[in-house]
Amino acid sequence: MQNQNQIVLREYQKNILKTCLEKNTLVILPTGTGKTIIAFFVILERLKQYPDKKIFFLAPTKPLTNQHYKNFIKFFPEYKERAIAITGEARPERREYLYKMAQIIFITPQTLQNDLINGKVSFYNASTIVFDEAHRAVKKYPYVFIAKKFVEQAENPKIIGLTASPGWKLERIQEVINNLFINAIEIRTGKEPDIKSYIKQIIIEKVEINLSPELEQIKKLLEDAIRIRLEKVKDLIDISKLKGKKHILEALEEIRKELAMKPKDIKIKEAVILLGEIIKIEHALELLETQTLYTFLEYMKELEEKVKISKSRSLKNVIEDIRIRKAYFLAKQLLEKGIENPKIFKLLEIIKENKDKKIIIFAQIRKTVDRIKKYLDEIGIKSEKFIGKKEMNQAEQLKILKRFSEGYFNVLIATSIGEEGIDIPKVDLVIFYEPVPSEIRYIQRRGRTGRTDIGKVIILMTKGTRDERFFWVAVTKERKMLKFIKQLKKYLKPSMIEVSPTERTDIKKKDKVEESITKFLSPQKKEENVVKKKTVPVIIADYREKDSGLVQTLAEMGVIVQLENLEVGDYIVGDLVIERKTIIDFIKSLLDKRLFNQLEKLKDKKAIIVLEGEEDLLTETGINPNYMRSVLLKIVLEYKIPIIRTKNFVDTANYIYILAKNSEEISIPTLEKKQIDLNKVKIEILKQIPGIGETLAKKLLERFKTLKNIVLAPKVELEKVIGESKAEKLKKVFEEEFKTE
Repeated sequence: MQNQNQIVLREYQKNILKTCLEKNTLVILPTGTGKTIIAFFVILERLKQYPDKKIFFLAPTKPLTNQHYKNFIKFFPEYKERAIAITGEARPERREYLYKMAQIIFITPQTLQNDLINGKVSFYNASTIVFDEAHRAVKKYPYVFIAKKFVEQAENPKIIGLTASPGWKLERIQEVINNLFINAIEIRTGKEPDIKSYIKQIIIEKVEINLSPELEQIKKLLEDAIRIRLEKVKDLIDISKLKGKKHILEALEEIRKELAMKPKDIKIKEAVILLGEIIKIEHALELLETQTLYTFLEYMKELEEKVKISKSRSLKNVIEDIRIRKAYFLAKQLLEKGIENPKIFKLLEIIKENKDKKIIIFAQIRKTVDRIKKYLDEIGIKSEKFIGKKEMNQAEQLKILKRFSEGYFNVLIATSIGEEGIDIPKVDLVIFYEPVPSEIRYIQRRGRTGRTDIGKVIILMTKGTRDERFFWVAVTKERKMLKFIKQLKKYLKPSMIEVSPTERTDIKKKDKVEESITKFLSPQKKEENVVKKKTVPVIIADYREKDSGLVQTLAEMGVIVQLENLEVGDYIVGDLVIERKTIIDFIKSLLDKRLFNQLEKLKDKKAIIVLEGEEDLLTETGINPNYMRSVLLKIVLEYKIPIIRTKNFVDTANYIYILAKNSEEISIPTLEKKQIDLNKVKIEILKQIPGIGETLAKKLLERFKTLKNIVLAPKVELEKVIGESKAEKLKKVFEEEFKTE
């Protein structure tokens, strides 16, 4: 199977493509073996089968979305006019226009989820959806909601999931399969006959480094500070396992929930403060052991600055601890003498030995990336940083990758942004500045090399530290994952592999059930070519609620949810303001006095409070139950705001749905395409010309009436409307001959 550009599929790709065209398929392939190419060929075949249907290709980040789009039109230029990349950077009204005009849509999941919720797009006219990095389709990640809407709305739905590393837990993979409605799995570990010859060897080398005696001294001070606090915590509360930052964070989360219920419990309060201190010191210790002395000191400086403006007792206790102060003082002295973590000097030694090779260095911490760049500059090695969107926009990221590909520099220092899916040019050597305790990230980092030739990975590890533990955690998880993948089909329950006809029918019928409980036919006058319509409930939700689960549940019920920044309340249905509070939030807002400020804002409005959670929690808070009852009575009797009790966010969604259904509704077509607004089309055409925005486009059309008149208008007449410079650009666009490349 091949296209006009002579892209020849490999044997395993042909085999997998066949399955993808027959069933909803999860494709699990090693990094660099062409998962995306298989998805592209699925798109081509589905376009032949359903030439009028749309196709969606989802990727978790903007750079990855744009990369897939550019690769698609590079391989298949004949589809350039029908394909588009959409991210959250495009204005909502612009996205709504693009959805209508494009057929092959490459898009980020958060953007698509928001637009599905807002009713700006639907899947009624779609046939296929591709989920890249499909292992993300768990819990509340947008892939879950999107897949459900796709199966509900699309007439002949086809779902393809792509991943190199689905995870090592059976439960997680089962969740992905269920959430993406998968009924076939195509797996290659690299040893199967149809793929074995295409897999390149990756040599992995561990390089162990000893901490210097000076850093060992600082390490002991931090460990002593942690040990003393842990002993105090164990005296206060019953906690069986507190080893490592992960366990401490989990314990802290649980204890904070308990404190919300019992705010006057002195022992729990003290335990929360101590655990907060341990988390800060643990992080400092991790930076000292695994990063650079500079990174450690920068963190300590941040804590010092925060304590000046914060009233946090735990922060103050950390900074004033004699052991921490001594550790801080010693670290500053060492750095002033030019003494650093030996790991960074080992890194420089490796770079010098491989200075003619193309290298990626992965480092987790942004300050460490800065430090590595500084040292490389000092020894004359050309390098660039590749970091996240907060400090480097997408255009800058793409420019860096292009320069790296073209050989302007040969060392790229990347944070986690460089791990997932980005098409980084051929790399000879990958260096882990620190191991990562995730098999997915371990595989993704490693997969940046060994794509066309034998690759090499060097993993730097500080002996006797969490570096060693993190390395073996990742290796063990990967082994379990590979063992599991080999037997995946054997162990998966049949009910998870096949979506039953009954389940499929129930999903498809859902929209019809909703139609039976909503009103039909728009109250507006019917227009030509607009057929039978159904009314859809509309509500406004505060942006802070967008990841609550409640907004997604409402959208699944067929409600259009408009996300806005609300000054009062969390939801607005018609003229009704809804303040939604979980029991814990209710108690917190009562204790910090926010509740009565909110009630003052609500009292003059038509409002209700939804109190969400188990009723017993209200009386298990440590607050006098009669005081709690008096507050509830005050809300109802003095503020005249009704209170509705619900069990959870699904229960809350059902109440809001009933309110919205009986309130003001808007009308949308069912399945039929909307009549195109030609005025909008004309404005959009003019907006594609540099320097012409919506305002100038409207002025031109108001003055010249038609696009034809604008094209034929003398330059002097155009200048009167848009000025000399823009008129010149406009005439150039209209009159200059098209040149083929």
